[in-house]
Amino acid sequence: MASDTPTILRQLYNHKREGSTFIISEKEDSEVSTYGAFTVLEYEHIITPHLSILYDKVDLFMTINSFFCPEKILAKNKGKIIPFIPNSFKEKNLTHLNAVYIDVDCGRYEEGKKHHNSMLSVFEAETEIRKLAELGEIPKPSVFIRSGQGMWALWLLEADEQPYHRRRMAERLAIYKSVNKALQQKFPSLPVDSICDASRIIRYPNSINSKSHASVSWSLQGDEQGVYRYNLEELAQRLSVSNQKATPRKSIISFKAKDNKTGDKGFKILNENRLNDLSILFENKMIYEGYRRFALTEIAKHLRALRIHGEEFEKCLKRYSKLTLPPYPEDELENIITSYGKLNPADFIANGQDANVPFSRDETIVKKLNINRASAEALGLVQLIPQSLKEERKMKASKAWMIKERREALEKLVSINPNARHVDLATQLECSSKTIQRDLKVLEKR
Repeated sequence: MASDTPTILRQLYNHKREGSTFIISEKEDSEVSTYGAFTVLEYEHIITPHLSILYDKVDLFMTINSFFCPEKILAKNKGKIIPFIPNSFKEKNLTHLNAVYIDVDCGRYEEGKKHHNSMLSVFEAETEIRKLAELGEIPKPSVFIRSGQGMWALWLLEADEQPYHRRRMAERLAIYKSVNKALQQKFPSLPVDSICDASRIIRYPNSINSKSHASVSWSLQGDEQGVYRYNLEELAQRLSVSNQKATPRKSIISFKAKDNKTGDKGFKILNENRLNDLSILFENKMIYEGYRRFALTEIAKHLRALRIHGEEFEKCLKRYSKLTLPPYPEDELENIITSYGKLNPADFIANGQDANVPFSRDETIVKKLNINRASAEALGLVQLIPQSLKEERKMKASKAWMIKERREALEKLVSINPNARHVDLATQLECSSKTIQRDLKVLEKR
């Protein structure tokens, strides 16, 4: 099967999720620097002129999975290589899982690597994996990679067609790690690396390993239908992995009001939601020059409104100021800390513009910080979202409430008259007979 670099990249990054990138990096004297990031949707015509430059390059790596890139950076670099974004390929920024893997440290014996089979050749390790696949103990690998000082096996994943959501990604990530761990445990006789995270980088096809001076080769595996590819959940089921659920990543600090005596629960929730959304934007490096002071003053207002003060207030703002691009000047930050730190929380209690220190409206923050629908959904924002998305969520919540009420009413009617006809129940609840049938099936499963 053809295993040229363009085909390999096309097979690995086979999804169409907007805002997703993969990153190519170089390593020199154990220091990693980034060659550039490429958007999954348009990388082919961008990377083509660079293929000859990257061929035979020493110690070149790329990410296995895909990562989020802020909208502003994507727009600024449309049709070009995206410059390095600090901390961009971390699990918190994942947008799509492309392949599960095992990394086999074979063909060498180093101090600290005491596995009795670390001197196995790459061929012997690959043969062991193929043998287990033929016996049906594991699914057939999609890719074998000879990395110059060991080998990898990858199982490519089907493109996830569902819209991105942070909670769902956290749950899939937990399954992903469990699948990696389960695959590792299938090979007790091989010196398999125990790392199973989703932010691993892997050697780029046809690059050179500086330690062994060997060229890195990728070999795609498949049949007449194409390269072997798997559904993550089905893979987990086949490997008897329990469906673990992870807690989604939260903002840097979980904000809770302190001794809030206003009794206004809505005011408290509004502030907490805004603070957590702003925190996520800061954490994802989405506060740029020209908007840093605005974002930091909004944080300061909401912290004081929730009665966070003193050392904790100062510590929060200093932490956020370091997450802006570039970091906010310390002397200017001191002015914000001094100005807002002395304000009375009561100044913020009045609604809207009647407050002594008015808040910016949600739509104002969304517009100033350029939060679009894709970013809001990718980051799992709750309060600071475009109006269209806010209305859509309200409509869905309203529909869910109507369904809940209808099913509760149906349950009562059936308990009173178990032999009631579907058509009569439908008339009473003002819906169709098919809806009644669906609701009854749901109620039966409870």
